[in-house]
Amino acid sequence: MMKAGFSAGLALVAAGMMLGCSETPSDPVATADSEAVFKPGNKPGGGGGPGGGEGCQVEFDLDLVDGPVGSDLGGTYESGTQKVLVFTGSSGDGFRFDTNGSQQLEGRKDKRHIWLDFRGTAWTHLAGVGEDKGVDFRFAAGLDLCAMTIDESATVPVPVNLPFLSSFDGETIGLKYGGVTWSGNACNTPEASVTRTAQNQWQVSGGEACVVREGEILNPSPVVMPFSFTLTAQGTVP
Repeated sequence: MMKAGFSAGLALVAAGMMLGCSETPSDPVATADSEAVFKPGNKPGGGGGPGGGEGCQVEFDLDLVDGPVGSDLGGTYESGTQKVLVFTGSSGDGFRFDTNGSQQLEGRKDKRHIWLDFRGTAWTHLAGVGEDKGVDFRFAAGLDLCAMTIDESATVPVPVNLPFLSSFDGETIGLKYGGVTWSGNACNTPEASVTRTAQNQWQVSGGEACVVREGEILNPSPVVMPFSFTLTAQGTVP
Protein backbone atom coordinates (compact mmCIF):
# COMPACT_ATOMS: atom_id res chain seq x y z
CA MET A 1 0.00 0.00 0.00
CA MET A 2 1.13 3.60 0.56
CA LYS A 3 4.65 4.44 1.59
CA ALA A 4 4.94 5.32 5.29
CA GLY A 5 6.23 8.58 6.65
CA PHE A 6 6.35 12.15 5.47
CA SER A 7 9.78 11.86 3.82
CA ALA A 8 8.93 8.83 1.74
CA GLY A 9 5.50 10.21 0.86
CA LEU A 10 6.83 13.53 -0.34
CA ALA A 11 9.58 11.85 -2.32
CA LEU A 12 6.88 9.98 -4.21
CA VAL A 13 4.99 13.22 -4.73
CA ALA A 14 8.06 14.70 -6.35
CA ALA A 15 7.94 11.79 -8.76
CA GLY A 16 4.34 12.74 -9.63
CA MET A 17 2.56 10.23 -7.40
CA MET A 18 -0.47 10.97 -5.30
CA LEU A 19 -0.85 9.16 -2.00
CA GLY A 20 -2.05 5.76 -3.05
CA CYS A 21 -1.22 2.11 -3.11
CA SER A 22 0.18 1.64 -6.60
CA GLU A 23 3.52 2.52 -8.12
CA THR A 24 1.86 4.65 -10.80
CA PRO A 25 0.56 8.14 -10.05
CA SER A 26 -2.76 8.04 -8.23
CA ASP A 27 -4.81 11.10 -7.71
CA PRO A 28 -6.31 12.38 -4.89
CA VAL A 29 -3.97 13.91 -2.29
CA ALA A 30 -0.63 15.54 -2.94
CA THR A 31 0.64 17.23 -6.06
CA ALA A 32 3.93 18.88 -6.89
CA ASP A 33 2.71 22.19 -5.55
CA SER A 34 1.55 20.66 -2.28
CA GLU A 35 5.03 19.34 -1.55
CA ALA A 36 6.16 22.83 -0.58
CA VAL A 37 3.01 23.39 1.47
CA PHE A 38 3.22 20.40 3.80
CA LYS A 39 6.80 20.03 4.95
CA PRO A 40 7.85 17.45 7.55
CA GLY A 41 9.51 18.28 10.83
CA ASN A 42 8.08 21.75 11.45
CA LYS A 43 5.53 22.73 14.07
CA PRO A 44 3.82 26.06 14.66
CA GLY A 45 6.00 27.97 17.06
CA GLY A 46 8.99 25.65 16.56
CA GLY A 47 9.76 22.00 17.21
CA GLY A 48 8.75 18.87 15.31
CA GLY A 49 5.32 18.35 13.77
CA PRO A 50 3.10 20.12 11.26
CA GLY A 51 3.30 23.72 10.15
CA GLY A 52 6.49 25.80 10.30
CA GLY A 53 7.76 28.72 8.24
CA GLU A 54 6.05 32.10 8.36
CA GLY A 55 2.47 33.27 8.24
CA CYS A 56 -0.60 31.29 9.25
CA GLN A 57 0.82 28.41 11.31
CA VAL A 58 -2.07 26.83 13.18
CA GLU A 59 -3.11 23.44 14.50
CA PHE A 60 -6.81 22.73 14.98
CA ASP A 61 -9.46 20.67 16.67
CA LEU A 62 -11.89 19.41 14.01
CA ASP A 63 -15.56 18.52 14.46
CA LEU A 64 -17.31 16.78 11.57
CA VAL A 65 -20.96 17.61 11.03
CA ASP A 66 -23.22 14.57 10.50
CA GLY A 67 -23.61 13.67 6.82
CA PRO A 68 -22.34 11.32 4.11
CA VAL A 69 -18.79 12.24 5.15
CA GLY A 70 -19.13 11.63 8.86
CA SER A 71 -17.30 11.08 12.11
CA ASP A 72 -16.32 7.71 13.56
CA LEU A 73 -18.26 8.80 16.68
CA GLY A 74 -14.99 9.22 18.58
CA GLY A 75 -15.63 12.91 19.21
CA THR A 76 -13.45 15.84 18.20
CA TYR A 77 -10.38 15.14 16.07
CA GLU A 78 -7.59 16.89 17.98
CA SER A 79 -4.35 17.60 16.14
CA GLY A 80 -1.49 15.93 17.98
CA THR A 81 -3.75 13.43 19.77
CA GLN A 82 -4.28 9.79 18.73
CA LYS A 83 -1.95 10.35 15.75
CA VAL A 84 -4.37 12.87 14.18
CA LEU A 85 -2.95 15.88 12.34
CA VAL A 86 -5.06 18.95 11.50
CA PHE A 87 -3.06 22.01 10.43
CA THR A 88 -2.31 24.72 7.91
CA GLY A 89 0.44 24.50 5.34
CA SER A 90 4.02 25.44 6.17
CA SER A 91 3.86 28.50 3.89
CA GLY A 92 0.75 29.76 5.70
CA ASP A 93 -2.00 28.74 3.32
CA GLY A 94 -3.39 25.31 2.50
CA PHE A 95 -4.89 22.78 4.90
CA ARG A 96 -4.51 19.13 5.87
CA PHE A 97 -6.50 16.63 7.98
CA ASP A 98 -4.76 13.25 8.35
CA THR A 99 -6.47 10.65 10.53
CA ASN A 100 -3.26 8.81 11.37
CA GLY A 101 -0.47 11.30 10.66
CA SER A 102 1.64 8.89 8.64
CA GLN A 103 0.50 9.46 5.03
CA GLN A 104 -0.73 5.87 5.11
CA LEU A 105 -4.48 5.94 4.64
CA GLU A 106 -5.02 2.99 6.96
CA GLY A 107 -2.96 1.03 9.45
CA ARG A 108 -3.73 -1.77 11.87
CA LYS A 109 -3.09 0.41 14.93
CA ASP A 110 -5.02 3.49 13.76
CA LYS A 111 -7.21 5.03 16.45
CA ARG A 112 -9.28 7.49 14.42
CA HIS A 113 -11.14 7.25 11.11
CA ILE A 114 -14.10 8.74 9.27
CA TRP A 115 -17.20 7.08 7.80
CA LEU A 116 -18.42 7.44 4.22
CA ASP A 117 -22.06 6.85 3.31
CA PHE A 118 -22.57 6.28 -0.42
CA ARG A 119 -26.13 5.03 -0.07
CA GLY A 120 -28.38 6.39 -2.82
CA THR A 121 -25.45 6.67 -5.26
CA ALA A 122 -23.89 4.29 -7.78
CA TRP A 123 -20.80 3.95 -5.54
CA THR A 124 -22.06 1.98 -2.56
CA HIS A 125 -19.41 -0.67 -3.19
CA LEU A 126 -16.65 1.78 -2.28
CA ALA A 127 -17.39 1.90 1.45
CA GLY A 128 -19.71 0.13 3.84
CA VAL A 129 -21.91 2.25 6.08
CA GLY A 130 -20.14 2.66 9.42
CA GLU A 131 -16.93 1.16 8.04
CA ASP A 132 -13.74 2.82 9.27
CA LYS A 133 -11.88 4.75 6.58
CA GLY A 134 -8.58 6.53 7.02
CA VAL A 135 -8.14 9.76 5.06
CA ASP A 136 -5.55 12.41 4.29
CA PHE A 137 -7.90 15.26 3.37
CA ARG A 138 -6.18 18.37 2.06
CA PHE A 139 -5.97 21.29 -0.29
CA ALA A 140 -2.60 22.61 -1.35
CA ALA A 141 -2.23 26.36 -0.88
CA GLY A 142 -4.77 28.68 -2.49
CA LEU A 143 -6.38 30.01 0.69
CA ASP A 144 -4.89 31.56 3.84
CA LEU A 145 -7.35 30.91 6.67
CA CYS A 146 -5.75 33.49 8.96
CA ALA A 147 -6.10 36.26 6.35
CA MET A 148 -9.88 35.86 6.24
CA THR A 149 -11.95 38.35 8.22
CA ILE A 150 -14.66 37.23 10.64
CA ASP A 151 -17.89 36.34 8.77
CA GLU A 152 -15.99 36.26 5.46
CA SER A 153 -16.69 33.34 3.11
CA ALA A 154 -14.39 32.21 0.34
CA THR A 155 -14.13 29.36 -2.13
CA VAL A 156 -11.04 27.15 -2.21
CA PRO A 157 -9.50 27.93 -5.64
CA VAL A 158 -7.61 24.62 -5.81
CA PRO A 159 -8.87 21.02 -5.71
CA VAL A 160 -9.96 19.65 -2.34
CA ASN A 161 -9.04 15.98 -2.18
CA LEU A 162 -10.39 13.25 0.08
CA PRO A 163 -8.64 9.89 -0.55
CA PHE A 164 -9.59 6.54 0.95
CA LEU A 165 -9.12 2.83 0.28
CA SER A 166 -11.93 1.20 -1.72
CA SER A 167 -13.74 -1.61 0.10
CA PHE A 168 -14.23 -3.25 -3.29
CA ASP A 169 -10.61 -3.82 -4.26
CA GLY A 170 -8.44 -2.09 -1.67
CA GLU A 171 -7.14 0.46 -4.16
CA THR A 172 -6.92 4.21 -3.51
CA ILE A 173 -10.00 6.17 -4.57
CA GLY A 174 -10.48 9.89 -4.14
CA LEU A 175 -13.34 12.30 -3.85
CA LYS A 176 -12.34 15.53 -5.56
CA TYR A 177 -14.23 18.76 -5.00
CA GLY A 178 -13.44 21.07 -7.94
CA GLY A 179 -10.24 21.53 -9.92
CA VAL A 180 -8.41 19.10 -12.17
CA THR A 181 -6.59 15.82 -11.67
CA TRP A 182 -2.81 15.51 -12.05
CA SER A 183 -3.43 14.18 -15.56
CA GLY A 184 -5.40 17.30 -16.53
CA ASN A 185 -8.96 15.97 -16.33
CA ALA A 186 -11.34 18.66 -15.09
CA CYS A 187 -13.67 17.94 -12.20
CA ASN A 188 -16.63 20.16 -12.97
CA THR A 189 -18.06 20.36 -9.46
CA PRO A 190 -18.47 23.42 -7.26
CA GLU A 191 -15.40 24.43 -5.30
CA ALA A 192 -15.36 23.80 -1.56
CA SER A 193 -16.01 26.83 0.64
CA VAL A 194 -14.71 28.21 3.92
CA THR A 195 -16.35 30.69 6.29
CA ARG A 196 -14.50 32.26 9.19
CA THR A 197 -17.08 32.33 11.96
CA ALA A 198 -14.90 33.69 14.79
CA GLN A 199 -11.33 34.76 15.49
CA ASN A 200 -10.36 31.15 16.17
CA GLN A 201 -12.98 29.22 14.19
CA TRP A 202 -13.80 28.28 10.59
CA GLN A 203 -16.46 26.22 8.82
CA VAL A 204 -15.32 24.18 5.80
CA SER A 205 -17.80 22.49 3.45
CA GLY A 206 -18.26 20.93 0.04
CA GLY A 207 -21.10 19.32 -1.91
CA GLU A 208 -20.74 17.36 -5.13
CA ALA A 209 -17.55 15.47 -5.95
CA CYS A 210 -15.82 13.58 -8.71
CA VAL A 211 -14.75 10.00 -8.04
CA VAL A 212 -11.11 9.74 -9.06
CA ARG A 213 -8.54 6.99 -9.48
CA GLU A 214 -4.99 7.54 -10.76
CA GLY A 215 -5.85 10.84 -12.40
CA GLU A 216 -8.96 9.47 -14.13
CA ILE A 217 -12.45 10.75 -13.29
CA LEU A 218 -14.67 7.68 -13.04
CA ASN A 219 -18.13 9.24 -12.80
CA PRO A 220 -19.65 11.02 -15.82
CA SER A 221 -21.78 13.12 -13.48
CA PRO A 222 -20.91 14.32 -9.96
CA VAL A 223 -21.79 12.29 -6.89
CA VAL A 224 -23.52 14.06 -4.02
CA MET A 225 -21.16 13.58 -1.06
CA PRO A 226 -21.37 16.73 1.05
CA PHE A 227 -18.99 17.30 3.93
CA SER A 228 -18.89 19.96 6.60
CA PHE A 229 -16.60 20.45 9.57
CA THR A 230 -15.71 23.10 12.11
CA LEU A 231 -12.09 24.03 12.79
CA THR A 232 -11.14 25.52 16.15
CA ALA A 233 -7.60 26.81 16.54
CA GLN A 234 -5.69 25.20 19.40
CA GLY A 235 -3.61 28.29 20.07
CA THR A 236 -3.23 31.91 19.11
CA VAL A 237 -4.12 32.73 15.49
CA PRO A 238 -1.53 34.96 13.79
